[in-house]
Amino acid sequence: INLTKSPQYQSQANKKNNQYQLNYFAFKNDFDLEVIKKNIKNIYNRSFYFKLEAQDKNPPTPELLSIKDLQKGYYEIKVDGYEPVVVQLDKDAEKLNFSFYLDLNKNGVKDENEPLIDAKTLNLKILPISVQVDYELRTGWNLINIPYFNEELKKASDLVYYVEKFNTSVYQVSKYESGNWVHYVSRNDQNSDEVKFGVNFDLIPGESYFVYVTQPVTFSLVGREYESEPVFNLNNGWNLVGFYGLSSFTSHTFLSKCRIFSQNCSAVSRWEEGKFDTVVYEDDTFFGSEFRIVKNKGYFVLNTGEPARVQL
Repeated sequence: INLTKSPQYQSQANKKNNQYQLNYFAFKNDFDLEVIKKNIKNIYNRSFYFKLEAQDKNPPTPELLSIKDLQKGYYEIKVDGYEPVVVQLDKDAEKLNFSFYLDLNKNGVKDENEPLIDAKTLNLKILPISVQVDYELRTGWNLINIPYFNEELKKASDLVYYVEKFNTSVYQVSKYESGNWVHYVSRNDQNSDEVKFGVNFDLIPGESYFVYVTQPVTFSLVGREYESEPVFNLNNGWNLVGFYGLSSFTSHTFLSKCRIFSQNCSAVSRWEEGKFDTVVYEDDTFFGSEFRIVKNKGYFVLNTGEPARVQL
């Protein structure tokens, strides 16, 4: 990736025949950029299983941007003294290592005579232009979240139309709100006529949705990342939520953070392969195997007390 020296930052020493000699530098994945690296804790599945005895402990059926948080998408990289450049990241990155060097011959490859630049001396900013999230839906129910802003997705019907572009049929989209299910149904009757009914509800950041598809489908969604952290209004009972923003959580770290705002934030559950996987937090003890919370999926959160507002 080549970054071009901005004219206002070119020194008089580079001035020759009334023209500026432009300097270039690029970076590649072999230098540890310590000032913005992320320490990732490896999460291991533990051979510990439990069964919830109380019926009300089961949900009802039907993450300024830095390198550490980069996901698939397009980004504008700004370095003081150099022209901005747009780059594409084609895979998610939990940890990226970069090196910077002066690309004197402008070929985009570090040659032996081109010196490295100390990354600690650079004022680096990364701004998301658009970010990509991937989905892999199974036949039947899938619990998904839309963590990025996309102008095409405002209503439940928009989500149906978007997913069906990838050669599958969406029978139903449902959300769980204040203890009740809200459904939007789109399917064909016995005469192959399209039938739509239910509530064409708004798609809202912080909510997630059950989507029923007739056959497996893989697709991607591109949008702009929300810079704020999610705010959840947790009613008494189960709440269906979706995570967005820059923070990363596991089931355990989320429940610990949630307890700061409500002592009755007691469980989080994910939908995996047609069943719920739940972690309960009681008496300062976690019951269940810790799992990573990912932004393209939805989660149930159990609040056993009064309604609470949770700012992550």
